[in-house]
Amino acid sequence: MPTQSNTSQPEVSNLEEPQTGVMGNASVVTAPPPAYLTPTPFASVSFHGSHRLRLLNFPESDITAFKHTILPTWHGSIQQVKEDADSTELELDKDVWTRLLHDDIQARELIRVILQHLYNRGWILQANTNISLASRDIDTLIFRKAPVVPPVAEWITITFPTSDRLRFGGLSQQLLTDFRQILQSKQLLLKEYCVGNARWDFQIRDIYGIPRNQKLELCE
Repeated sequence: MPTQSNTSQPEVSNLEEPQTGVMGNASVVTAPPPAYLTPTPFASVSFHGSHRLRLLNFPESDITAFKHTILPTWHGSIQQVKEDADSTELELDKDVWTRLLHDDIQARELIRVILQHLYNRGWILQANTNISLASRDIDTLIFRKAPVVPPVAEWITITFPTSDRLRFGGLSQQLLTDFRQILQSKQLLLKEYCVGNARWDFQIRDIYGIPRNQKLELCE
């Protein structure tokens, strides 16, 4: 009659055992290397001269949508389109960027719409910098493509044309009401003016000096 051996055999597993190493007197288990992540796309919008902007590394679908978005805002036309490798340069029909230096409302509105449009297509603004040696070039905006498109958002602009004035662009009626109530609660609001479609000026008490009155169309 066969007898059972008291010596137990080690179990054999088909799974690979993690590699071990020795650090001092302690045994260290090294995990397998992580899977490589999908590279994150980056792109940029740069402003050149007085009326040109360049799109770099954007897919064709985003460039096409970009053209249709900026035209209604600019109330003008794209005079010329230049394709060069991974970049597309749009030349507008009139001066844009130098007008920003003079607080031009329409030029600021164009920048706001560009940022809002790209954000709603999943391009998140990461940084802005001036990397050009040309004296008339302004800024380069660098965007990162989000793995998931964020919820649709509305962007607004806030500028300070004088020491006693706040100028808002892209305001909804709800935001307009909220800002008005905040300024009234602080006893800062003197007057408010309509300076265009969805663009408002609030004249406030000048905490640095005497308010400077300007002739603008008073909103009813």
